[in-house]
Amino acid sequence: MMPHKFVPGDVLLTYGSWGWWPPRRWVLGVVYKAIEEYERAKWQKQCPNRKKWPTHVRVWLGGMFFEATWPVAKWTRLDEVRLGKKRYDVVRWTGDDLDVKKMIEEAATMIGTPYDWGDLLDMGIAAIAHIPQFRIFGDRMKKYRVCSTAAAQVLRAGGATFTLPDNQIDPACFLANTRDWRVVSKKRK
Repeated sequence: MMPHKFVPGDVLLTYGSWGWWPPRRWVLGVVYKAIEEYERAKWQKQCPNRKKWPTHVRVWLGGMFFEATWPVAKWTRLDEVRLGKKRYDVVRWTGDDLDVKKMIEEAATMIGTPYDWGDLLDMGIAAIAHIPQFRIFGDRMKKYRVCSTAAAQVLRAGGATFTLPDNQIDPACFLANTRDWRVVSKKRK
């Protein structure tokens, strides 16, 4: 059962959670917390009532999601995402129709590219040091991507515009930029 009727170009924002088992979820909990703190420091003035911040981005390209994740960027089927177990927002571009063919072509160029752990480390340091645009360890989109920078690259190829350069886009920017993106569906656990 599909919880939302996705339209090509829809952006799925999911919220990370941690748990006791398996132990890898402890590490994920730390990663999610770093992303949330980075986003809170960057977007709190623009979104003062927001308590939780998204930690992952996927782009629906009609039949499959594209996502940059560990270990490499990939196509993901809807059933693999398991939306029934997740807290999420679905946001949609408010501008002209997106060119799905160009988005798929752009996504295809990134399939199999490694995840940019350096950029994630930069976000964590930025959150701890309260330096919003700290960038030292990340690849800065020369070769590798995190989920949000890859999504922005795909969406930009389809005709979406962003006020920030791709290498500064994080999951929360889709929620903070209400002029260009609107929430069309959400689920809270």
